[in-house]
Amino acid sequence: MNTTSRDAVIRKIEALLAKAGSTGFQAEAEALAAKAQELMARYLIEHHELGAEDGASMIRRTFTPTGAYAAE
Repeated sequence: MNTTSRDAVIRKIEALLAKAGSTGFQAEAEALAAKAQELMARYLIEHHELGAEDGASMIRRTFTPTGAYAAE
């Protein structure tokens, strides 16, 4: 699968998940989420490849342990 096709599938999955999250009908939400999961499995797409949901974003933080937790 080329990058353009993969991007199209990812957009489709994101749309399905967005619709699943916005519908008021439980059965519809479950069907949409199941279809999104099916596409993710078929095209080997991981959840982290999808865009941020509800304005969430991934943040990377690093820290250096001190005291008894510091590496010697």
